[in-house]
Amino acid sequence: MVEAENDLTSSHYINALAVFPKYRRMGLAHKLMEETDQISDQGLSLTVADSNHSARALYKKLGFAEVGHHKMEKEDWDGEGAEWISMRRSI
Repeated sequence: MVEAENDLTSSHYINALAVFPKYRRMGLAHKLMEETDQISDQGLSLTVADSNHSARALYKKLGFAEVGHHKMEKEDWDGEGAEWISMRRSI
C-alpha cells in the first residue's frame, strides 16, 4: 500500500470513503466526493482495490485517472482483489 501511495504525492490524499451497505446506490459517495472540490487546490488522489468496480466507476466519472497499479501484500488482511490502483484528479 505504501508503494501505491507514493504514486500520489503533491496532492491531497483521500484515505477512506465508505457508505453503509443499506445506504449505497443513493448518490451519497458522489455527493461526498463533490464536496472535496471545496477543499483542495492541489488535486486529489486515492487508492482503490481493483475488485471494487463500483468505486472505480464512480471515481472515473468524477474525473480521476489511474496512475499506478501495485500488487496487494495481504499479510493479515483478507480483502478481495489482487492489486491496489492509484488514482489522481487534477484541479
